[in-house]
Amino acid sequence: MKVLLAQFLFESNTFNPVPVERELFAARGTWLTGEAAVRAWCRTADSQLAGSLTELERAGVETHPVFVANCGTPAGRLSAACFRAIGDTLCAELRAAGAADAMLLHLHGAACAEGEDDVEGALLERVRGELGFTGRLVVSLDLHANVTRRMLRLADAITA
Repeated sequence: MKVLLAQFLFESNTFNPVPVERELFAARGTWLTGEAAVRAWCRTADSQLAGSLTELERAGVETHPVFVANCGTPAGRLSAACFRAIGDTLCAELRAAGAADAMLLHLHGAACAEGEDDVEGALLERVRGELGFTGRLVVSLDLHANVTRRMLRLADAITA
C-alpha cells in the first residue's frame, strides 16, 4: 500500500482584519516541499505527520510525505494569494508523488481565507476534483476544528 502524507496547520481569527501572506509561514512556522525535506523535518519535529509516518512505516506501509505548511501563530484570514499558494503547492506535490492507494492529510480545521470560510473543505475538493484522487482520503483535524458537510462528503475518514 502506498500512502501520501501532507500537513497544513493554521488557525484563522476572523476578527483580525490583516490578511495572512505566505511569508508568515516562513517567519513563524514551516513551509517544506519534497519528500527529502519533509522526511528530514519529521526526524526532529513533534507533529502529527511525523507520528503518522513512524507508525505507518512500522506497519510496513510505503509512505511519501510531500508537503508541510504550519504556522503556530494564529492570525487573520489567509490572503487569496496565500490560500492559492497552499492549494497549488499541495496539489503539485501530491501529483508529483504519483498514484497512491491512500492519502493522510493532517489539517487544522479552523483556517479561513479571503473568499473561503471552509479552507480545509476546499483543499479536499481540489484533491478529489483536480487530482482526481479516488483512493482512501483520511483527514486528521485539531480538537476544535470546524467540521463541515463538504469535508465529511469528501473524506473517507476524519479523526481528531
